[in-house]
Amino acid sequence: MKLKIAVVQFKVRKVSDEENLKKAELFIKKAASLKSNIIVFPEDFITRMLTEERESIRSYYYVKLFKKLAKRYKIDIVPGSIIEREGSYLYNTSYYINSIGRVLAKYRKVHLWASEKKKMKSGHNVSVFKTKYGKIALIICWDLMFPDLFKRMNLRGAEIVICPSFWCKGDAGKGIKYDSKSEKNLLTLCA
Repeated sequence: MKLKIAVVQFKVRKVSDEENLKKAELFIKKAASLKSNIIVFPEDFITRMLTEERESIRSYYYVKLFKKLAKRYKIDIVPGSIIEREGSYLYNTSYYINSIGRVLAKYRKVHLWASEKKKMKSGHNVSVFKTKYGKIALIICWDLMFPDLFKRMNLRGAEIVICPSFWCKGDAGKGIKYDSKSEKNLLTLCA
C-alpha cells in the first residue's frame, strides 16, 4: 500500500495555543487536499511555554479538537505531543488519531530531556498499534537516541515509527565547541 505522510514544521507562537491551533488546521486542510494519509506535528507545538495549570486543564480539549479535525478532513493525525496532567504528574504525551476521529494510541515519552526531568514524569511503555497502513509505533524526540525502545517496538511488529520532535540549535550546549556540526551529524545519523 502506498502511504503519504505530511510532516509539519513551523514557527510556534509562544503562549498562544489558539493561534497555533488555527495554523494546525490550515496544515491539516492542505495535507488532506494533497491526499496525504497521515499528518505529523512537532513535539509540544501547541502548549510550549504555557503554565502547568493551563496545560492540565486544556489537554483534553486539544485531543477532542484533533479528533474532530481528523474526522472533518478524513486524515490520520499525530498532533505532536501534548503536556497533560494525571494526578500530580505531568507527562509529555503523543496520540495517534485515525481519520474517523478515534484515538488508536497514546504514548508517554520515556526518555525525558534534561529540562523536562525537573517537572515531568516519564512513561514506561512502548506504543505499537494496528492501522490501515500497518503497525505504527510512537516515540517522542529524545526517545530517538535509545535503541532499547526500537528493540521493544520491533519485537511487537512495528513497521513505521513516528517521532514528533522539538530540536533546537544549541541543544548540544558546551559540547558544540568540540564539534561545530555535532547537532546536524546526530540528527542525520538518527534519520
